[in-house]
Amino acid sequence: MKVFINPGHALNGNPDPGACGYGLRESDVAANVGAMVTEKLNAAGVETYLLQTDDLYGVPDVANEWDADLFVSIHCNAFNGVAKGTETCVYRLGTQGSALGEAVQEKLIAQIGTVDRGLKERPGLCVLKRTDMPAILVETAFIDEFTDNAALRDRQEAFAKAIAEGIMRYAGINAVSKQEDTREIAPNGQPYDDNDIQYLLNNGYTRADALSFLDTTDKYSASNIPSAAAYADSRVGSQGYGNNGCTAWVRDFLLHANHFMGKLMEDGSQGNLMWVPNLMDYAKANGLWKEPEEGGVMGDICLLETNYCRSDGPDHVVIATGDGDYWGNSSSRNRIVKSSIAGDYGAENVWGYVATGTKSYGAGHMVQGQSTRTAAEIVGDAGSTSCVTLAPNGAAYEENDIKYLVGHGYTVDDAIELLSKEPKYTQKGRIAPNGKPYEQNDIDYLLKQGYTEDAAIAFLATADKYLR
Repeated sequence: MKVFINPGHALNGNPDPGACGYGLRESDVAANVGAMVTEKLNAAGVETYLLQTDDLYGVPDVANEWDADLFVSIHCNAFNGVAKGTETCVYRLGTQGSALGEAVQEKLIAQIGTVDRGLKERPGLCVLKRTDMPAILVETAFIDEFTDNAALRDRQEAFAKAIAEGIMRYAGINAVSKQEDTREIAPNGQPYDDNDIQYLLNNGYTRADALSFLDTTDKYSASNIPSAAAYADSRVGSQGYGNNGCTAWVRDFLLHANHFMGKLMEDGSQGNLMWVPNLMDYAKANGLWKEPEEGGVMGDICLLETNYCRSDGPDHVVIATGDGDYWGNSSSRNRIVKSSIAGDYGAENVWGYVATGTKSYGAGHMVQGQSTRTAAEIVGDAGSTSCVTLAPNGAAYEENDIKYLVGHGYTVDDAIELLSKEPKYTQKGRIAPNGKPYEQNDIDYLLKQGYTEDAAIAFLATADKYLR
């Protein structure tokens, strides 16, 4: 198998850096991701040719002369600062290039979590119409959109892993490296069932990832979640881990369960998994991620948003009890607490779960309901070093307001300082009984119906949307 990798635009960005945004250049991101894709394919025994140049006609010519089996060009998208997501361009749908694109697109969406913009027919693109082999052009994400830009800056390794795995899935290669996991005995001392491994291989897993996933299931895990649950119950009400100690609590819970994830968090062998966004990235890259609608079972790690700034990823973790409650470290109270996920944080603030619990491969409890606490209590309980602080009226600054100012040259700190003087964030009357700010759209609607602002707020205070 010979794969031609083409990072978009000019090497070192001169004279053509491609699209730019928030300090990133497309040529640099593409070069980094392309190099890592090449490394991962080489490790799996795939022959590669890496070429970055702004000579659009020269690129397909070299690929054709090299007699490549597959062609992959890597780019970043850009439009209006608002559009976001991942798309993969192919010459025509329904072709082998389309099949390759679908495999890569699926891996990117599953592992990165960007908006799925699907496959796009682009017969006019030079690198797609002049290549003799199945070819795709991957638009990884929008470099001029705030949240996509953050992913392009911080998760280049994950982008590369997804692209490489998509290529190998299309090509029927089940290895991620020459150092393939050849273990036959599971953590609980029992041999793996070949049927279990083959089932996961048939669903796109590599053997290494299949074994990693099986290690988390009841059938093969040596962990004891019920024992850790008893330990957690015994700790409720006792002194906690102080400010920002949520991951320390989760680590110790999993260590008490003899779960491999606790050991990884402790030894740092898979990177700093004590940083919540890294924990999410690891879970997504290793088949352990569960979306909010899949629910959490006892022992799963629940990842939460508490600082009202989704662009920086989840910022708080607790252990799910399996029935909608959690065990966690409360920074504001410096106590280990057991309480309701929805009641303390709101279902809308659940990012998802890391599958570490009993029967983690099965259905769990889906959290529903709104928080009964104020924004200040939610932020304070997590001890977040938030990129967005609370406004003078106790509300959280809206991310869109900050993004708008950042897009006009403000720093985040300067944007917050400016917003802190705006009536929207100084007037106490704009906080509803549920502790959340009234939405401006709701107020504007009533103003157009002839209400005064005070009357509009008084009316909204009685609506279900804003009641406790």
